[in-house]
Amino acid sequence: MKPRGVVPFDKGVKIMLGTAINVGAILAGSVIGVSIGSRLPERLRQTVLNGLGLLTLLVGLQMALGTGESHDRPGSHPARRLSGGNPEDS
Repeated sequence: MKPRGVVPFDKGVKIMLGTAINVGAILAGSVIGVSIGSRLPERLRQTVLNGLGLLTLLVGLQMALGTGESHDRPGSHPARRLSGGNPEDS
C-alpha cells in the first residue's frame, strides 16, 4: 500500500522538489524581509530576530538530543510536530 501524499517520483526527484521549494521560500522571505524590514521599529526587528534564533536553537537541540522516536515515520520530524503534527492523523 502506497502512503498518502507521496508523489510517484523516484527519490532523487523528491529531494530536488524539496530543495526547490526551500530555495523559493528563502528567496520569498528575503524579499519580504528587505521590503518590510526597514519600515519596522528596531525593537520589533530585534525581537523577531531573537525569536527566530531561539526557535532554531530549540529545534536543533531537539534533533540533536532525539525524542526516542524514529524520524523515518511521516510526521515524526521535529519541524512537522511544531507545525501541528502529522496531517495524516486528522
